[in-house]
Amino acid sequence: AAIHLVTVSNVLLDNINIVGGAEQGINGNNVTNFALLNSSITGVGNAADEDGIHFYNMSGAGRIVNSTITGNADDNVNLQMQSGNLDLHISGGSASTAVAGSGYLFGIRGSAIANINLETVSVQNNSGGGIVADAFDNATMNVRVAGSNSTGNANQLAVSAGDNSKVDVDASGNVFASGTGDSVAVALSGSSFDNGYVFDARLHDNTITVGNGVAADGVSINNPGGGTMNVAVTDNTIGYAGTTRAILVQSGQDGNGITRATITGNDIDILLDGAGNAQNGILAQNALVGPGVTSHMDLNIGGAGLLANTFTHSLGGVLAGGDIRVRQRNDGTVNLDGYLGAPTDTAAVNAYFNARNNEVSSSTSTVQTVGFTGSASPTFITVTVSAVSVDEDSGTGLVYTFTRSGDTAAALIADFAVTGTADSADFTLSGATSYSIGTGLGTVTFAAGSDTAQITVDPIADGILEFAESVVVDAGNSATANGSFAHAFIANDDAGMAMMMTIPSGGGPLAHAQEWLL
Repeated sequence: AAIHLVTVSNVLLDNINIVGGAEQGINGNNVTNFALLNSSITGVGNAADEDGIHFYNMSGAGRIVNSTITGNADDNVNLQMQSGNLDLHISGGSASTAVAGSGYLFGIRGSAIANINLETVSVQNNSGGGIVADAFDNATMNVRVAGSNSTGNANQLAVSAGDNSKVDVDASGNVFASGTGDSVAVALSGSSFDNGYVFDARLHDNTITVGNGVAADGVSINNPGGGTMNVAVTDNTIGYAGTTRAILVQSGQDGNGITRATITGNDIDILLDGAGNAQNGILAQNALVGPGVTSHMDLNIGGAGLLANTFTHSLGGVLAGGDIRVRQRNDGTVNLDGYLGAPTDTAAVNAYFNARNNEVSSSTSTVQTVGFTGSASPTFITVTVSAVSVDEDSGTGLVYTFTRSGDTAAALIADFAVTGTADSADFTLSGATSYSIGTGLGTVTFAAGSDTAQITVDPIADGILEFAESVVVDAGNSATANGSFAHAFIANDDAGMAMMMTIPSGGGPLAHAQEWLL
């Protein structure tokens, strides 16, 4: 490797240019606090597992800002963790044209906790996936992708959960585009043969396109195993010219998992050119195999006013299978939020979807055994934060707002968890119904008639020179409520004789922040 780091702390690399050479450009093992600024790594390696950047067990604060990683033999950036707590912030750079691998690849295992934030990055034309993140064992992985461009990769964003991992994804304001030779634009997947994973995802306000004749879905939500997936796909603009579906939700191939999907407010253009056309705009199907698979799917698709999904066929034509198609298969159960018809009345099911969405081609549905139920869907909770960062000594807190969907007539108590590199010595928390400093677990109460609840994280001034520390608040998973997460920083504003670095422009929420290195 051009740069080899083993069991070291507080590393700053600025204006580094690495071109060519065997093995890795930067190789790290057990590195705590690492920053790469304004640098480039190009054409490194000549065999499998030879990456532009390769780290095993990075912990503490990781920063990759305004750096171009391109054309390397396997993955451009490959980070694997088995243990430790990492806050990784990547912004303002690119990871493109990996010869055999992915742009950004993350594998989080063991007991590791990883908060991964990618902002305003460009990921293009990698042989493998653009942004790929996989969690295993008992790991916790929170992934946020914002304002980025991922195009021309095998998958543009692919995230998976296995074993007993806890995964959260928030993707907003991005461009995800799959063209000829590519696969699914956004793939969210549970493991086939595991039962303990919990995967929450929020995909909103993105532009998602799949090119003409591409045999892949625009968004694939696939829960084949026995874990739980809670996914909200809202307010996206989707242009679909492929041969399958703009959005696929399916479960129950190998296990009896739970899949809850909220799909609202999307603008979906199904481009039908007469050859190699789409099958459906949205397809949801449960219990793909049977008998004996009793997986459960809960669907909240469309709704009144702005909640309706709007379909257009800008090139004309109709879909015989319908803009929306829902299938209750084998021994699986499917609940439709607020459905009032009989369980096996497919005409009533079709009318239900037609009334909640703006469609060109009427919905279709099939029933194999027990049919459909109509209970209220569990609440999906969106978590937002008042600022992306606050200075430690500013006297200003981070206000996290929980907003619930659905019926607000009754009060609701919802779980949340706090992770990140900040700990109980760095902040106090107020506004919660309950909160344990030791575990980071708490609850908030939504009053009857209210759709919001709030907690406030107040930084504790300590005079210590340090990296910005993250506070991640995640709405918990239960039978009555599940949801997304929000990520913010408590930024260092102390000064001293220690070596400091200033995050450059392009550093997203940390731009111009000073962080301690030594």
